[in-house]
Amino acid sequence: MDAEDLRKKLLKASGGAALHPDHLFAPSTSSPAERRTTFTAASWEPYFDTREVVEVSSTGNRFMTYQSRRDRGPLFVFHHGAGHAALAFALVAQRMRQKYPDEMSFLAYDCRGHGDTHTDGDLDLSLDTLAGDFKAILDALYPNGSHPQVFLVGHSMGGAVVTQIAYKQLVPNLGGFVVIDIVEGNAMAALGKIKKFCETRPQKFRSVSDTIAWFLRIRAIVNVESAQISVPPLVVEESSPEGPVYVWRTDLGASEQYWKDWFQGLTDKFLQAKGAKMLMLAGPERLDKPMMIAQMQGKFQPVMFPDSGHAIQEDHPDEVARSLIEIWQRSRPLTLPPKLPRS
Repeated sequence: MDAEDLRKKLLKASGGAALHPDHLFAPSTSSPAERRTTFTAASWEPYFDTREVVEVSSTGNRFMTYQSRRDRGPLFVFHHGAGHAALAFALVAQRMRQKYPDEMSFLAYDCRGHGDTHTDGDLDLSLDTLAGDFKAILDALYPNGSHPQVFLVGHSMGGAVVTQIAYKQLVPNLGGFVVIDIVEGNAMAALGKIKKFCETRPQKFRSVSDTIAWFLRIRAIVNVESAQISVPPLVVEESSPEGPVYVWRTDLGASEQYWKDWFQGLTDKFLQAKGAKMLMLAGPERLDKPMMIAQMQGKFQPVMFPDSGHAIQEDHPDEVARSLIEIWQRSRPLTLPPKLPRS
């Protein structure tokens, strides 16, 4: 059975609509729920309990974190993709909290070179550096491995980071990890398209509202609520002869030297890492042949979103939240009822 036959079989099983493999980073085919000319940046407060800078004592690097902590239950740690920021997971965390308000903790943070995080090497986005940052933040917040069972969730580049952490067993008490919309074969094939996107996207905006509108117009995000919370940290204000303008916080083009580092070997590491594994994709056509075979062998749980763009967690927060709750519930130890005394 060749790759195309495998793809068709998975497509039929998922009930999805086919997309061409070139559409790995394509926007959603859906339209925004609302159309208006101005958009307001939303506060983080309805989504997390605290917004806190965590300083890593050994380096002095300062990471912006968003947290909700509870005394029991698992800890979900979210790692965003390149050019995004922590609040890309705001709606997912909120939906999960609504379902289990007292049984889950959440941590999302802006990785180096992104959002409101500032380090001594913002341009160093190598995979080992990003994985080291992840562990350093977790160690700072939960000294001596005091955190509960951990589930790692990463989108795109962040998916490569959480896979690296799981593969190298950098985090104790790992319950499982989830990778959102990235597969090695298709990612490596799409690197040229990423470069073209970096070169052709607008370099500045007149306002944060215009930035949000651009994301919605090209359908990179279709969920208006998510765009209003996740997009503002992606730009910073600068002065210009025409007045204030907003430019990208992250120079995606400058990270090109690391793109292959993120994705090369991802399949082997994903399949060899210990713990429960889930792969969320915007349709089965995004699976390369090795992952199609592994999926059919039951080596991980696939979850398909055929009508989504690349930012699945923003376009479909309710469905993503349900899937994350599912991987936690499946990993919980089975509690048997007490034995009845013999009569």
